[in-house]
Amino acid sequence: MTEALSSLMNFRDLGGAPVPGGTVAPCRLYRTGHLSQLSEEAAAHLAHTLGIRVYIDFRVDHDIVRDGEPKALLRREVVWARHPFDISDAEFQSVRIPFSSDWQQLYFRAVKRLQPEISGVVRAIAAQATPVMFGCWVGKDRTGIVAAFLLSLLGVDDAWIGQEFAKTNQLIQPFKTRFSFL
Repeated sequence: MTEALSSLMNFRDLGGAPVPGGTVAPCRLYRTGHLSQLSEEAAAHLAHTLGIRVYIDFRVDHDIVRDGEPKALLRREVVWARHPFDISDAEFQSVRIPFSSDWQQLYFRAVKRLQPEISGVVRAIAAQATPVMFGCWVGKDRTGIVAAFLLSLLGVDDAWIGQEFAKTNQLIQPFKTRFSFL
């Protein structure tokens, strides 16, 4: 990753994943955490070097109020396509200290409850003729679910998808001071 992109939280290219007969095309599908604090240099690299013309943002309104818009991308005429959804629910919010089983159950409930939203996001990403980037606040839960669906639809093996999802734990560590829960 270039120095310009090292400030991006949980950013990565999903290209290169093995599929029957080849790999997922590189430099077409990127996942990330939110881009509200994106530097001008990083925005220029995303827009001009990587050719990203659309950023699909899963953050809900209170995330935007807290962190702001991706202004540096907007100045480069990257389309900010909002597809907000929240995976949390009352059952999960009632858990004081969630364990991995709590997270797993949350994901199962969210995927079932949010089928229309996730389907709409997958269609929006598939409709892009240029490289596309998508993300949520940290680029972990909502982004991870969408990345898993996309990779599965492309024919990527479940074990590889699980390994790709697990990369998030390492990639968010440099940013842990931003979060009270890490």
